[in-house]
Amino acid sequence: MTKTDIILILLFADGRAPIVGTTRLQKLLFLVEHEKNIKAQNESFAFEAFKFGPVSKALYDDLEFLINIGFLEKTGEDSNISNYSLEEIENIDAKDLLGDESEANGTEEDLEETDEKTAGDDLVVYRITDKGIDYLRENDLVNANETIEIENIKKRYVKKSLVELLKYIYIKYPKYTTESVIKDELL
Repeated sequence: MTKTDIILILLFADGRAPIVGTTRLQKLLFLVEHEKNIKAQNESFAFEAFKFGPVSKALYDDLEFLINIGFLEKTGEDSNISNYSLEEIENIDAKDLLGDESEANGTEEDLEETDEKTAGDDLVVYRITDKGIDYLRENDLVNANETIEIENIKKRYVKKSLVELLKYIYIKYPKYTTESVIKDELL
């Protein structure tokens, strides 16, 4: 299993529910690696301490690769989360960002409306495409044991507010908070 396989499985898990925000995606992948001990063969996300806790700088290249080959869809726009206060971030919840599931189809209008409702985590929405799902099926990754473990992480943490997710990681994995710019406010 490669890093890109793990990313695709995470996006496939839990009924293909999208993941809102690059920060949230980073933290979910961190938890997959550190709580379920699921690591890519011969490669690593190489998480390190950064402004908002653990980050994998290599993840950005992996995401770009998956988008370029059509396995992953990215909608919305990045915003710099460091421009917001902890209070503003506290109110961010993936469910709130997506709105009602029946309306959450990722159109530009939905994302603009979402932007007006929140001020915090970037509004990038990541979704696996049909082509990405076909890849997982063709490579027997849909029913792999790791898929169940990855799905457990997603179900447990994806709907938590970003601050709840960060607090959990900061408390459980303090060595990844040494460079944090919000550690004192968060804990």
